[in-house]
Amino acid sequence: MLDGIDEKEFEPMLQYLRKHPVQKTKYRTKVGDGRSQTYGIVGRRCLSPAISRTTCNNSEFFSLLMDFATRFVPVSFSSIQVNQVYVCKPHKDIHNIGQSYIIAFGSYIGGELMIHGDKAYDIRHRPLLFDGSKLLHSNLPFEGERISLVFHTIAPSSRFPMIQSLSEYETYEENGVCKIKHLPTGGVFYKNCTPQHFLKGVKRCAKKETSDSE
Repeated sequence: MLDGIDEKEFEPMLQYLRKHPVQKTKYRTKVGDGRSQTYGIVGRRCLSPAISRTTCNNSEFFSLLMDFATRFVPVSFSSIQVNQVYVCKPHKDIHNIGQSYIIAFGSYIGGELMIHGDKAYDIRHRPLLFDGSKLLHSNLPFEGERISLVFHTIAPSSRFPMIQSLSEYETYEENGVCKIKHLPTGGVFYKNCTPQHFLKGVKRCAKKETSDSE
């Protein structure tokens, strides 16, 4: 485990999530149950991985995550899984690659990270580096408000061997609104102003699926 982090460092993220709770996941139901969303780069079926709509619609929180990462996360990453009161079943992160950085915060009891075949780790304010793509892991039962962050890298595929880097994006404030800028293209994203490629991707995927079923 890495050195512990002072509780006050989590306060801005905690206050944001209490006002704007993470939405319940529609896609990780086999892994667990509860509120869980991915910030940063995500896979998009028939299109190349790119920044998620959740990131754009919560640009202020994304900025807080990146500020935390700049100061405390020692590994490279493409994505951040944010779990809020999320009960995680034993699983491997088969779509990830390499070391992940995990840490938890909030007012809760229990909820240790169980590395099956090893032991349970108390990750409240104490980060752990582990390879979730190879190690079976889950979290133990808990009571209270448990929030965990997993900084990880999504694995490239044969179809999309290049994964965008979060270094291509920067956050800034304009007229009281936190915005995200894609440096190579100059695209600017924020709440209710998400990249058009998501809409195009949905239409293209739907068309492909319809063609395949005919």
